[in-house]
Amino acid sequence: MTGPSMWEWGIMGIFGRRKDIERDAQPAAMDESLTMFSQDESDTFRARVRTRLAEMGYEVEVHPDQVVTDDGSHWGLWNLAANCHNDEAGPDGWEQTITTHFESLFAAKDAVSPLEAGLEATLASIHTRLVDASQLRQLGEDRFSYGTEFAPGVRQLLVLDTPTTIETPAEEHLTKVAPLATLLDQGWRNTRALLDSTDVDVERIEHDDLTFTCVLGESVFIASMALFLPEAVARWQPDADLSEGIIFSIPHRGQLNFAPAQPAQAALGGIMLMPKFAYLGYSDGAGGVSPHTYYWRDGVVTQLTEFTDEGANLTPGPDLERILGTLE
Repeated sequence: MTGPSMWEWGIMGIFGRRKDIERDAQPAAMDESLTMFSQDESDTFRARVRTRLAEMGYEVEVHPDQVVTDDGSHWGLWNLAANCHNDEAGPDGWEQTITTHFESLFAAKDAVSPLEAGLEATLASIHTRLVDASQLRQLGEDRFSYGTEFAPGVRQLLVLDTPTTIETPAEEHLTKVAPLATLLDQGWRNTRALLDSTDVDVERIEHDDLTFTCVLGESVFIASMALFLPEAVARWQPDADLSEGIIFSIPHRGQLNFAPAQPAQAALGGIMLMPKFAYLGYSDGAGGVSPHTYYWRDGVVTQLTEFTDEGANLTPGPDLERILGTLE
């Protein structure tokens, strides 16, 4: 099969979900900051956040994407909004979701950081995690200059995994405890160990003889397993042929999708099914990492998808075009 260098899919693509179908049936203006909600839904959500925090004893300023408590602390709303949006109980379940979310955040703020507890506690809790590079612009990129690029739009940072929260300390705080090289090595080792111990659900996503694998879990490090992509794929799909590389996506912290690029039918499944699935997962999921679909080959990661106001495009590149060209 020979194909064009640019693959496109439209709004009525094969991967719709009920919420998306209902939304398309009655178009509504979507909120610019919390894009999983319509404007009316986001207004209701922010009002409930304000009310629930007041009931918990906190007066806040509510902004489109965050709230600010009277001590000057800023609390982002994206992950909470994503959890509420995906709550099967709908708005009836939001109050409990909001309560649980902020109780956890406030408890973490008062807890002793592993950095304060010393080197042993820091080494035990430090992990390497993949994050959306756009987050660094909000946090201050110069404070995380050590974070290397894993893929276009995705950086790898050191975080501290504690019982109540995930801390993302700036380089200046990390190096007060140990040399950065020591922490980077230990963070990598700790995250790699999770590949062998983390509980996940492995699902085969199928449509019209096309397929890819979706790995889901409660851990905030599922997407970060892409750091060890060949090992991860071999673990969850032992018979996979990795000789031509891997098509993958990491929409949010709790999801990793992949398809071997060999045989060609497997590559076609990754190219045709995964992009919209990844885009929706990023738009709706808590802890978004990237909406894009990527191609890993010999340790090099290439971005395949591009999103513009006119739609979504996918450019396979010469290697994948060669593989797809073998299809009859």
